[in-house]
Amino acid sequence: MNFISHEFYDDLLVLGVSPQLRADPANQDPSTLEEMTWLIREPGCAMRQATLDLWNGLNIKPESVLVYNSNTLIKEGVKNGLGVAVFSKLAICPEIKTRQLMVSSFKDRDRFRPFYLLRKDKQFKSNLHERLWDYIKELDENPNASC
Repeated sequence: MNFISHEFYDDLLVLGVSPQLRADPANQDPSTLEEMTWLIREPGCAMRQATLDLWNGLNIKPESVLVYNSNTLIKEGVKNGLGVAVFSKLAICPEIKTRQLMVSSFKDRDRFRPFYLLRKDKQFKSNLHERLWDYIKELDENPNASC
């Protein structure tokens, strides 16, 4: 079966910290990052892999790691000062706007997670299907899609 795919958005990944920690997320000195408690997802999760890739890229080995099976639990844990985490910026827009979380891009390089549209090549495509596909494709690089 053949599929058609279109990458339509690069989701920015950020370091999230609670204001309760009194830590500046922009301070990404390796020794500082290693001393922080990190909240990460369980094995097999894409956000876990993004976090592990970050640690490898920064050449750090955190001393304390808490593993959760839900992004919501990680977000609540970070908001309550348990530690820091890698987040999709889109997933935490409300918390950024209400200042429950402070965020920073990563100092070594911007990190993104691509989003794709995917559909079967030879399936019936209604007019509504085509209009939605085209609308989402036009969102590519939409500056209003992030908080």
